[in-house]
Amino acid sequence: MPSNRQHVLICYGGKAGYYHGAKYQILRGYDWVKNQRICVVTDRPQLFNGYPVDVLALDQTQIHDWTLEGQNHFGIKLCGLRLAIESAHHHINKSILLDTDMFWYRDPSQIEKFISPHTCALYQDEGSIKGSNNASIQRYEEGLGTLRFVSDIWNYGLSDESKMWGSAIIGIEHSNSYLLEEAFDLFKLLSPHVKAHTVEQFALAETLRTHKIRPLAGKHLVDHWSSIGKKNYATPLLAEFFSTYGEHNFNAHLNHLNQIQIKRPISVILKQKIDRWKKK
Repeated sequence: MPSNRQHVLICYGGKAGYYHGAKYQILRGYDWVKNQRICVVTDRPQLFNGYPVDVLALDQTQIHDWTLEGQNHFGIKLCGLRLAIESAHHHINKSILLDTDMFWYRDPSQIEKFISPHTCALYQDEGSIKGSNNASIQRYEEGLGTLRFVSDIWNYGLSDESKMWGSAIIGIEHSNSYLLEEAFDLFKLLSPHVKAHTVEQFALAETLRTHKIRPLAGKHLVDHWSSIGKKNYATPLLAEFFSTYGEHNFNAHLNHLNQIQIKRPISVILKQKIDRWKKK
C-alpha cells in the first residue's frame, strides 16, 4: 500500500554545501523513507540526477517572487513546500520538510502523530515575543510594536500570545496547505519591518496560532550541523565525499555512507575553540 507521507527538501542558493547536505539527509534517512515520496525543490535539479527522488525545478520567476526580489530568501521554504504538496499524488496527505543542514536521528514516522488537521509539527518552541531576552526575538517587538498590517487576508497585530517557533522541521496535513499561502502573505507584510532572518518561521507560527492549529516540537527526532563550528567541519567533509564518488552515483553513496562521520571529533572541537580564542 502506498505511503500517505512525503518528505520534502528545499535546496536553493548556489553553495555546494546546501545540495550536499540535502543528499546526505536523503542517504542518512533512506532506510526509513525509501517507501515514501521524496521531493526535492531546487534551483539546480541536475545535481540530483541518479537519486530516487522527484525533483521540482525552481524557475527565475518563482525565485524572484518567493524571495521578495532577493530581499529575503527564506520565503522559498513556504512556497516551495506548497509547490511540493500541490504536485503530490492524491493518496499523499502529509508532508514533512527538514532543513538541509539537518538529518533524521530517529525514525521520522514518529512525527506523523504530530500532524493532523488540528496540529502541525515544527522544530521547537523558541519562546514568547513580548518581553523576550533574546536579541533576535526582541526585534519583532521593536519593529512591529502596535502597528497593524492589512492585506486581502490579514488584519494583523502583534499579540501577547505571539511566539517564535523554529521551522527547521515543518510537518503539515495537506488539508491545511492553504496556511502556507497565508503565512507567505504575512511574511511579505512583516519582512520590511523586522531585521531578522526568522520572519518566515514567525509568520508561519502566527498563521497557525490565529487558526488555532497547535504546533508540536519534533526536535528530539533530528540532529543538525547548523552551527558555525559544525558547518565548518561538515561542509568540506561532504565535499570530499561527493568529489570521491561523484555527484550522481546514489548506490555508491549509500554503500559508502559510513565514511561520513558528521559528528566532530573532540580534537576538532578543541582546535576550533583555540582558533576562535586566538582571533579575539
